[in-house]
Amino acid sequence: MHSEPLISVVIPVYNVEKYLGQCLESICKQTYHNLEIICVDDGSPDHSIDILNDFASRDSRVRVIRQQNQGLAAARNSGLEVARGEWITFIDSDDWLETNAYEKCVAHISDDIDLVVFGIQIDWDVPNHSVERQRIVRGMHEFHRVKFEGKTEFSSSVALVTDASVCNKLFRFSVIKEHAITFPVGRWYEDTSFILQFFLLGRCGYFMKEFRPYHYIQRGGSIMAQTRQLSSRSIDFLEVIRDVYSIIRERGTEKKDRGFMARLANDLIRSATVNATEERLAEVRSTAWEIVTEMGIAHMGEYDYIYRVAPSPIGFLRRFFHSWKGKKEKFGIWGFKPLAIHHLGDVDVWRFLDLKLFSVKRD
Repeated sequence: MHSEPLISVVIPVYNVEKYLGQCLESICKQTYHNLEIICVDDGSPDHSIDILNDFASRDSRVRVIRQQNQGLAAARNSGLEVARGEWITFIDSDDWLETNAYEKCVAHISDDIDLVVFGIQIDWDVPNHSVERQRIVRGMHEFHRVKFEGKTEFSSSVALVTDASVCNKLFRFSVIKEHAITFPVGRWYEDTSFILQFFLLGRCGYFMKEFRPYHYIQRGGSIMAQTRQLSSRSIDFLEVIRDVYSIIRERGTEKKDRGFMARLANDLIRSATVNATEERLAEVRSTAWEIVTEMGIAHMGEYDYIYRVAPSPIGFLRRFFHSWKGKKEKFGIWGFKPLAIHHLGDVDVWRFLDLKLFSVKRD
């Protein structure tokens, strides 16, 4: 491999003239210079295009692509189509990066590394210091915390606990091109689908737990701020399950990856349910049941079970005890409890206790 491989940096841009200059400045001033900076203007109605053209006139590494508004996933895909680097990364146009980020990433690249992961710092652009804000901050810090250190082989455990952002990661581009990994257009949570597919198809990553050069700006209108509220789009979490399962089915590893898919489904069904609006809650539950049935993880052996929890605490506890009694050693996967049990502390827990829940026996 070339000692200074070309890195493609894809920046989707939409209506961010307030932040865009700082973002581009942080990339152009990177201490690692072998970059191509691909800026995709997704039909911004503000003056973002003027800022992009100004930077392009001053730095030959900056390329500007203009398209009609199609959304974040389509803008990133446009960047994927024209990228030429051996490695590729993404940054949101309202965030910024410390200047030594890519230099430090390249220092850990080797022939068997397909991914480099670094940490995120969360900066708030909203003047609010409420208790609720502090709770959200703690949750976001934990979500984005890098859980591993150094060279780590990909596994189901690594995939399930690594944050789903594509912006704090450097990807080997050949893996993406070989397997035609793209961002699903027209859906939310597109990062989750992309990351999980990459983990299934890649080999090994290098993780930097203490290095946090990415500054993630939280502002009132950002998509991630919206997704922490009840969303009519939460059903898109369930489509991620289908994306991942399609790869497993193509590889013919359904039996081997059964436990991984059950745990992933547990996580994403929970996310889809607790974030659903009341109007779409029934649809989310129905779709979740269809998916686990399609994957064959609803009924899988002597100690595997599926049950409908009664919408009352007494009924729930009675059914749980009946399922668990005498089967303690076989309960859950790797000690992972079923959805409703695992999240009894949640305020909205009774909203999804009548969801069909499942567990698979541990091998």
